[in-house]
Amino acid sequence: MDALLERLSLAFGVLAVGVILLPTARARALGGIGLALLALAAAGDTVGGAGHGTTFATVNELLAGLGAAIVVGAGVLALRGRGTAGAAAPAEPAARPDPLLLLGMLIATVAPHLVLVGLGALLSIASQLWNTVRSGRGRWWVPLAASGLLLGTAFALMLTIMGPEGGRVSRLPDGPFSPAAERWLVLLIGGGTLLVAGLPPLHRAPWRLSLAPLAAILLVRIAVPGLSGGLAESQALAMLVLLLGLAAAALAGRWSEVMVAGGLIALWSGQEFGQLAACALVLWGWFVGRGIRLRERWAGLLGAVPALGALPALESALLAQIVLPVAAVAAVVVGLGLEFRRRSRPPLQPV
Repeated sequence: MDALLERLSLAFGVLAVGVILLPTARARALGGIGLALLALAAAGDTVGGAGHGTTFATVNELLAGLGAAIVVGAGVLALRGRGTAGAAAPAEPAARPDPLLLLGMLIATVAPHLVLVGLGALLSIASQLWNTVRSGRGRWWVPLAASGLLLGTAFALMLTIMGPEGGRVSRLPDGPFSPAAERWLVLLIGGGTLLVAGLPPLHRAPWRLSLAPLAAILLVRIAVPGLSGGLAESQALAMLVLLLGLAAAALAGRWSEVMVAGGLIALWSGQEFGQLAACALVLWGWFVGRGIRLRERWAGLLGAVPALGALPALESALLAQIVLPVAAVAAVVVGLGLEFRRRSRPPLQPV
C-alpha cells in the first residue's frame, strides 16, 4: 500500500482516463465518485506528506482503496451493460457570448496596464448589462451594475495608490499597497466578480456563466500577484460562498457550475502552481454551460479537462484551507451519487 500511496497521482491520472472512456453516463457518474475520493487521497498525500502521522496515512489508504474499488466497479458495470439508462432532461444552455463580451475579456486578459484591464472588465459587464436590459428580465441588471461599480472603484483606487506612472500590471507585486488597502481592494474585486460569476443563488441570471472567465482573469492577473495579503484575509469567506454555490449546483446536477465554482475556489487559494488547472476548470464550465452536446458514447470526452485538472486544483485549495475543500469533494460525491440514481431510472414509456 505504501508503494501505491507514493504513486497516487499517477494512479489517479490512469483511472481518470479509464472513467472518461466509459460508454455510459451512469457508469461515468459512479466512476466519478471513485475519482473524487482518489483525488482527495492523492492531494492529501501531496500536501500533507509524511509529517501527519499514521492516522493520516491510514485515512489516505482507505480513501485511495475505496476510490479505486469504486472506479473498478464502474468499469464492471459498463462492461456488463447495466449502465444504460433513460436520457436525462437536457440542461438549459447558458447565454451565448457575444463579440463585445469576448473582446472585453480578451482585453482584460492581455492588456499590460490597469486602465485597459479595467476597461476590458467593464466592457464585458456592459455587454451583458445591455442584453439584460434589452430582454426586459426584471431587475437582473442590478447585480451587473453593482459589479461594475465595485470593480470600477477598485481599479480607480489601485491607480490612485500606484500613481500615474505605476499602473502596469507587471508592477502589481511591487505596488505600495498597505494591508488595509489590500483588504478593501480584495473585497471590491471579490464582491464584483462573485456577483457576475453565474453561481447559485444567481445561477438563473440571464448571463448565467458568460462572465465566469472574467472572475478568473481578475483573480489571476490582479488579486493573486498584487493583493496576496488581502486575498488571504478574505479567503475563507470567499471560499465558503463558493462552496455553498458548488454544493447547490452539485445537488442539482449542474456540473458546469460545479466546475466553475471549483476552479474559483482553487484560484482564491492564492497558489500559483494550480492556476492553470483552475482556469481550465472555469473555461470548461463556461464552454459546456453554453449547451455543448455530444453523442452518449463520446460525451465522456468532455470530462477530460475536469478529470485531469481536478487534482492540481484540489492540491492548491488544500494548501490554503482544509475543511472547505474536503467539504467541496463531499458535495461532489453526493451530487454524483444523485446523478447515478437519476441515470438509473428507466425512461418514461408513452401511454
